[in-house]
Amino acid sequence: MNARETDSTDIKPLTKRTRQGELYVRRAETQLQIEKITTLEKPQILEMLDGGKRRDEADYLLDETLVYLFRESRRSGNDELFNQIYLELNRRIWKLFLKFRSNFKEQADFEDFGQKIEMAIVRKLIDTNSDKADFAQVQFGSFVVSEAKSVWKQNLAAINKDKEFLEMPRENDDETGGNELENLALGDISSEQKMIIREGLRKLSTNHQTVAAMMLDGFQIESKDENELTISKHLGVSSRTIRNWIKEMRLTLADYKGETKR
Repeated sequence: MNARETDSTDIKPLTKRTRQGELYVRRAETQLQIEKITTLEKPQILEMLDGGKRRDEADYLLDETLVYLFRESRRSGNDELFNQIYLELNRRIWKLFLKFRSNFKEQADFEDFGQKIEMAIVRKLIDTNSDKADFAQVQFGSFVVSEAKSVWKQNLAAINKDKEFLEMPRENDDETGGNELENLALGDISSEQKMIIREGLRKLSTNHQTVAAMMLDGFQIESKDENELTISKHLGVSSRTIRNWIKEMRLTLADYKGETKR
């Protein structure tokens, strides 16, 4: 994108409408900054992309301005500018994610959650043929938080569904209440031992239980077939994370196995 070839009349307007039918409109300060920055050369814009700048500094680029430049550099194929803006946008996105950190016990789980939202946001931002990201040029912070809440709700829905699945009686449940998960983990053991193991299974985290349930149903951790539903895709985490969870599950169950032998 050669900024000097663009004037304020060329700034692409927003086309998405509210539920009331009104067009989204950028804030005045955002519109003015975009009009100003389109008169600058690329080196000047790159110089302004300093992650250390504060909001109250004169040459601080607003989030919404960054979104506009990000999409325009994508349209024009200006890879250098696109990549630099992406780095700064990514930094600001993760800063907004911090308000969700308290919902996770493990840092790895939080990072997986953040990466999932980050990719959802970036996909919308680079889709220059749609208006899915128009709201990001109106209130970027609210746009990011809204996307994060949407993913969070999806995760909760999946968790609840998996809980219901785990609590459903299976056709091969025996009279002692030992289910397929227990039998897979321990084989043929006494009722008393199964009671101890069942307590151990309750100690597993929701993610661990979901992995166990999907493995029992024959799902693969990962697959070269992009259309195949895998454990990794379902939970939105890497296959490495899944394997680490499996190791943790084995350690937890091994402790309870030890108790049954005492």
